[in-house]
Amino acid sequence: MSMPTENLKNQNGYIAIVTALILSALIIAITASISLSAFVGRKTVLNSSLKEESRALADACINVALLKLALDINYGGGETVTVGQDCDIISVTTNGNQKTITVKNVVENIYTNIRRTINASDFSIVSWEEF
Repeated sequence: MSMPTENLKNQNGYIAIVTALILSALIIAITASISLSAFVGRKTVLNSSLKEESRALADACINVALLKLALDINYGGGETVTVGQDCDIISVTTNGNQKTITVKNVVENIYTNIRRTINASDFSIVSWEEF
């Protein structure tokens, strides 16, 4: 009669080991999932911050182009200027009484391209777009 009791003890041991392995695997999977989620969240916040910085620098680049236009109404762009870091004034084009300024800024592979159209007579904004 001691034989069935011994088999039952062995089975209980196997069940305990298998249960421990399954629980360990579940805990590892949950921990890995939470860690990955946190990492992706941090990356999203970082990209958002870099985009905000890139957009602000592109706006500053537009302001430099506006200043250059105020000094020379025939200013055509096509240069790199430094406003905190380098940005490109791609072009300043004329269409009747309007000027369209196109700039590009890059902050750590985050791109911002802005096109602003103004009235050449009073520099009021006609349109603004990020593309």
